Amino acid sequence: MKGKFLTTEEFSKKFELGEKLEFSIESPFNSIHVSPEKTLFFARHWNSPTEMTTTTGTAYTCRIGDPPHKFDFDVLSFHLNKKGVPEVIHVYTNYHHTNEIPPFIENQMPDDIKKKVQSYLNER
Repeated sequence: MKGKFLTTEEFSKKFELGEKLEFSIESPFNSIHVSPEKTLFFARHWNSPTEMTTTTGTAYTCRIGDPPHKFDFDVLSFHLNKKGVPEVIHVYTNYHHTNEIPPFIENQMPDDIKKKVQSYLNER
């Protein structure tokens, strides 16, 4: 995935300071779009503002996986490019194609998203 750009205004409206994850069903960013029928949820957090010159935050997209995997997690890391514009970089992790939700995400999931994930798993 090549870098996708977010406006500074869009970025600052979507991230809140702190390590607690924010969840949504739809993408909070115009430039990050995954088809709704394949998306289970989005989660995101913003790192310390003292790190704004290098890393500004991370977004996790949980999509329906391709067999044999149940989930496909895209991890997107945000940093400021040379022009000071927030840029999105795709990061591959052990959770990219997986059959489990990372514990740090699952532990913070709201009930409505847990029900959506469980409903998806029950259909499989």
